[in-house]
Amino acid sequence: LDSLIGPYPQAKKRYEELSPIHHIDKMNTPLLLLQGNQDSVVDPSQSELLYKALLKKGIPVIYRLFDNEGHGFRMATTLQSCLEEEYSFYKQFLSSK
Repeated sequence: LDSLIGPYPQAKKRYEELSPIHHIDKMNTPLLLLQGNQDSVVDPSQSELLYKALLKKGIPVIYRLFDNEGHGFRMATTLQSCLEEEYSFYKQFLSSK
């Protein structure tokens, strides 16, 4: 991320500006979080914090943590699960009632 955002902690302010957790007050739409438990780019704890903050605010949120996956999912079973989760999410929140 150093090449995209800047070195941490020198660019801490920029990281905070880009982090969704610092913008909870502006969020109001349902969110689907798909996270690998071995993600070295976005630590799973960040998704967990976002999930809890959205729940506390009353925003519909679904959080799925996938074992043995990093930032980009590779396993066929994970990809299948993600597609199913996405379809269910879209159906629940985007379909006309």
